[in-house]
This record gives sequence, structure tokens and C-alpha cells, in this order.
Amino acid sequence: MKTLPRRNGALLFLTELLVSILVLAVAAAFCVKLFADAREMRQKSAAITQAAVLAQNAAEVFKGKDGALEAFFGIKSGEAPVDGVYSMSYDAQGVACDKEQAAYVLMLCAAEQNGLSVADISVYDAGGEALFALRAVALREDAP
Repeated sequence: MKTLPRRNGALLFLTELLVSILVLAVAAAFCVKLFADAREMRQKSAAITQAAVLAQNAAEVFKGKDGALEAFFGIKSGEAPVDGVYSMSYDAQGVACDKEQAAYVLMLCAAEQNGLSVADISVYDAGGEALFALRAVALREDAP
């Protein structure tokens, strides 16, 4: 009677090891993708938060000065209005700066309506993507 040659479990062990490595590699690639997405979301969230702070600060100053744009732009460093739109540039920390170093651009468009000063305030990133917008309304002291 002939006996079949006995194989040791080396081939089975090697196959199981390769499958385990493959599963771990796929899981690691998935985790790296998740971490990259989370980092991108964190950066976007931080930019929106900073834009909201800039817009709210501008709205508070606008309302505090009763909608007088001259007083508003006397406090903030801005450019002359272009087509009735004032713009100010800010760096990543929210400090007023030149256009060339700007991470954020705040645009303020003001109008008078029935004795009220209304300002539409928008904040954009350096690429021109809108991050945050709000409307501020102030009662003019010289209004009837």
C-alpha cells in the first residue's frame, strides 16, 4: 500500500498570511482616505468659522456706527468702493492686510431703505468661494 506524501501546513500558513496582509492593507488604505477627508473638513470648517467671525465683527461695527460707512471704513482698513461695494482683505488670522496676502475678502454692499442703513456682508476665501454672508440693519440717527 502506497501512502501519499504528507505536506506540512506551510502552504496553508503562507496563504492565510497573504490574505491577512491583503485585508490589513485595504483597511489601512481606507483609514488613510478617511483621515485625509477629515483633515479637509476640519480646514473648511475653520475657514467658515473665521469668515463668520469676520462678518459678524463687521456687522457689529456697522450697527455700532449707525450705518455710517465713512465711520465704518475709518475704523477698518478698506479700499474705495467699486460700484457701491466696499471690500477689505484679511489674512488667515483675521488681521486686515493687503490684497496680495489675503486669505479672506470681506465685501460690504450698503443701501438706504426707509431711514435704515442695510448692509449685505459676504466673506470669500482667496479663491473666490463664498464662505459666509449676512445682512446687517442699522437705524440712522439722522433719519426722520
